[in-house]
Amino acid sequence: MSWLKKLFGKHNAIQSEHPSEEPLTFPFELIKVSGEDALSTLLQLRNSQERTPVVLGDKEDLIRIRECIEYDDEDPSKIISKGLSINIQEWLDTQIEEDPNYYHFEFSGVDIEEPPPTAPLTLASEILTGEPKSEVFIALIPTKNAWEVPAYLKIGGWNSCPSTEAHVAFFKYWYDRYGAVVTGIGPDTIEFSVENPPETPELAMLLAREQYVYCADIVYQGVQSVENLSLVLLRGCNWYFWWD
Repeated sequence: MSWLKKLFGKHNAIQSEHPSEEPLTFPFELIKVSGEDALSTLLQLRNSQERTPVVLGDKEDLIRIRECIEYDDEDPSKIISKGLSINIQEWLDTQIEEDPNYYHFEFSGVDIEEPPPTAPLTLASEILTGEPKSEVFIALIPTKNAWEVPAYLKIGGWNSCPSTEAHVAFFKYWYDRYGAVVTGIGPDTIEFSVENPPETPELAMLLAREQYVYCADIVYQGVQSVENLSLVLLRGCNWYFWWD
């Protein structure tokens, strides 16, 4: 029996509002909280758990993430091993070499002088209004190492979103360098809190170039240039990524 079959049904089942519908099972323990309380609850859980807490969004987000987990039956330990074998600089160079027109680093967009701060946990809020969601779910992932979380949730591997093992590699690389710890993972988003963000423009630019190749949408559909991204990252304690 696979690791996934062992987990399903062992933890939480989310009851439907409609009695005729089957409960939504999930392979990891879930805690339901209001969007308003999500961040504070997450931070409390970090200090009291042997597992890694991650906000997964609302029930619709949860369903889509579960589909990712069910689609890929590879054991997390194998994915983690693959991730640890990835050389980050070689991975970045390969992406640029394979599509130099896409990763061109030259932009004509408008520069920003004072970038708005990145919100600490957007998955807990409504996209259009910014108001806290009525309920969101925090999953307790069975590892002390937050950088291993992608291997359990099986995120990535579609369109320009990096493979799951590449996410593992970047999560560990950024944890080691910046103290970046995942706070939220949605079907197409990833969020981090950052303990040691870059403190100089030069270091922020190096990080911005890495993040641009890792997730170009934050530039093309967001801040419009790598230079602008570096301003956001300079002393920035929250990171946000999304892929279309």
